Amino acid sequence: MPATRVDPTSQRREIRGLSLNYWEWPSDSLPAPVDLLFIHATGFHARVWDPVIRRLPTSWRCLALDMRGHGLSDEAADGYDWEKLVADTAAAAEALDLKSALGVGHSMGGFVIAGAAARTQANFRFRGLVLADPTITDAQDPRRRAVRLPLGDAAAPGNERVSTDAGRRRPIWDSPRAMFDSYRTRGPFDTWETEALHAYCDFALVPHRGKGMRLACPPEVEAATFAANQGSDPWPGLARLGMPAVVMRGTSDHGRRSVTSPRVAKVIPHGVDVPVPASNHFIPMERPDLVADEIGRLARSLGLPA
Repeated sequence: MPATRVDPTSQRREIRGLSLNYWEWPSDSLPAPVDLLFIHATGFHARVWDPVIRRLPTSWRCLALDMRGHGLSDEAADGYDWEKLVADTAAAAEALDLKSALGVGHSMGGFVIAGAAARTQANFRFRGLVLADPTITDAQDPRRRAVRLPLGDAAAPGNERVSTDAGRRRPIWDSPRAMFDSYRTRGPFDTWETEALHAYCDFALVPHRGKGMRLACPPEVEAATFAANQGSDPWPGLARLGMPAVVMRGTSDHGRRSVTSPRVAKVIPHGVDVPVPASNHFIPMERPDLVADEIGRLARSLGLPA
């Protein structure tokens, strides 16, 4: 187990007209031998990566970005199309002057970090990717939309049921502890590791002008982000990626099933498909140790020091 990390600090950057928040876990070695950028899933926030990051070497500098409308970042008047999220992340990588970083993303975050890596290849912002069930689907490929999953299927990305459910999420809570206690025995949270659920609940709420606390990602923003996930085509960018990419796919049928296409790793020139039998879509929450292990394996394959 790596040495204990110091707590991260919250920082902000003006990115494409928005004030975006990111968290930084500093390296205990200067200069840091490895930089990593983490991107979260729809409706989540940057601190859900705590259980993964605490398992990584403390000499590595870790940055985790709150997407527009999520966490402590600004909401966006121009919407939540996933191409905008890709552009935000690519611009953040430039603004933070990342050089040959490792990119890590879950669900929407996997889609986004892959797109940002493709956009910034000329400036060598990323040297490798770990995509945890990145919600890159055949339905997002215009050539394959005839096989799109039917609306109303809970596993179908961007469908009306998922977006509607997100829009009905309870927005006001007494405290993070109350949220944790409520979610502990409810799906999809009932299969998460305790530390992962704490990481989500402890930073999912912000002060509210009325009684209690409100969701940092309002239900309407989460619903709008879900609804926008088939408006972009990630496949050409995947085919252009010149870096190794590990694609973790949950293969369990319990809870929220994976919708990531098995083609993803095949289309990426240096892609590696890693099925995870013990997990569903929420791999970082159910098995943060496995995500940390894959990051470590990727780093070693690239000759990066711990």
